Amino acid sequence: MMKLPLMIADLFSPSGLFGDFNLQTPGMIAAGVIFLVLLITGIIAWVVVMKAARRNPADWQELARRIAERSLRFWIIFLLVLLLAGLFFAMTFIYRHYFAERTPGPRAILVQAAVFHLPFLLLLPVILKFSGAGKFFGGRSPKFIFAGILFYLAMLPPLWLFNMMYQVILYFLGQDISLQDITVMLAADAVWPVRVLLFLSAIIIAPVFEEVIFRGILLPVAIRYTGKWLGIILISLIFGALHFHLPSFGALVLLSVALSLAAVRTGSLLVPITMHAVFNGITMILLMIIS
Repeated sequence: MMKLPLMIADLFSPSGLFGDFNLQTPGMIAAGVIFLVLLITGIIAWVVVMKAARRNPADWQELARRIAERSLRFWIIFLLVLLLAGLFFAMTFIYRHYFAERTPGPRAILVQAAVFHLPFLLLLPVILKFSGAGKFFGGRSPKFIFAGILFYLAMLPPLWLFNMMYQVILYFLGQDISLQDITVMLAADAVWPVRVLLFLSAIIIAPVFEEVIFRGILLPVAIRYTGKWLGIILISLIFGALHFHLPSFGALVLLSVALSLAAVRTGSLLVPITMHAVFNGITMILLMIIS
């Protein structure tokens, strides 16, 4: 017990995990105030969602069955995998021949969006139309966008608390705590057109692409063959691992669980897309304010 105060003091030392909190710059203060407002709003949203869930309990088995019924046929999934593989090799060819840097830069991120993400998203509706997969996206009315914003706010307090504990554990294990590449680029002193394009990629292209893959294609298949909870956990572990960033892994897994539960509960892919987009957007805005 005597070591606990020393460990906490180390966290807030200039070189500690929360050492940046000692740097009371205008940007840091403004970002802190905004996040505090979001956190308080999130607690209120959490209470609202929990009360609504108690008043109208969901039949999760039935909801999971409906999601499982939306599983794409294997020949469609195989076709989509071939499409992704072709686009990935095209992107790799461009990287190898036109980018000398070994670490991702802003141009490389934008090329990934233009060559990999966008073509897949543009060709997906055509493939789904000819395959007869009409229920792929589920409900599309504006109410699902509002539901996505509400669910984002409600998941924010537990996600923040869990991520704080996860970061502390990594810190005491000696793991270097760093930001993901795209967040570093947005916080860096880049020209504003590049920042705007990166921001749009993070809040529109990336959320739609990732939710189509994970909640639209993989989740129904996982639930159908492994069950609701195991399917959600497996998809969430894959989602976190494929970001290749250990400091964000824990938060990304929990985020994916929340996105998957929202998709199952509402039956609409628009809800997790909205949640994901707002999550990325708020994160990017706070980082730009701090910088």
